[in-house]
Amino acid sequence: MLISAAGAIGTDHHLTRVKIKLHLKSRKKLMKQRRVKYDITKFKDDIALESFQCDLCGTISDASDDTISIDEKYSLFVEHLKVNAEKHFKLDKNTNRKRKEWLTDKILQILDQKSLAFLNGQNHQNSIKLNDPAAAFSIIRRLRGASKQVENTPIKDKNGKLLLNSSNRLQRWHEYFDEPLNIPSIVDQKLIDEIQIDALSKEEKRQNAEPSIE
Repeated sequence: MLISAAGAIGTDHHLTRVKIKLHLKSRKKLMKQRRVKYDITKFKDDIALESFQCDLCGTISDASDDTISIDEKYSLFVEHLKVNAEKHFKLDKNTNRKRKEWLTDKILQILDQKSLAFLNGQNHQNSIKLNDPAAAFSIIRRLRGASKQVENTPIKDKNGKLLLNSSNRLQRWHEYFDEPLNIPSIVDQKLIDEIQIDALSKEEKRQNAEPSIE
């Protein structure tokens, strides 16, 4: 705030100049949806169509629960439609890609098998049992794909029944991670008992002392 001299204008009032900064509420950023490219030739494949229809029919039969509204059933059907379409009709990344002459389909198939074996070797449950949650979380994200809302992801319970309610889905995720995470500790208690605890210094005792009026 700046105050100018009042005598220069001939009044007993002070002229003031004020700078005001307003912090406006930022607009919520919309998440960019991931677009999936589909292979048109797979739409004419009888085996792919039959598998897609089989999975979709199972979804419709499981969605006969009366505990959810028609809007929730529609959202669930659309989500399952996208998941199954991506599963059966997704465009292969190596289909229209320009490649070297030596890079044949057989070599690509071997590379895919090697990648799958590598992922299977990095089982996230083994990472959890080895007390490596960072590696387990990384594997789960890579296997799961792009980020999605967990409560809207179609999942099934242990018996293979489709979970329609969002609270039931979250409860199933809780059960899924609760079982592998609750594992016995691999740290030997004898090693913990052998740790020598040094005596506190005078300064540490002073800092840890209870506050008083002295």
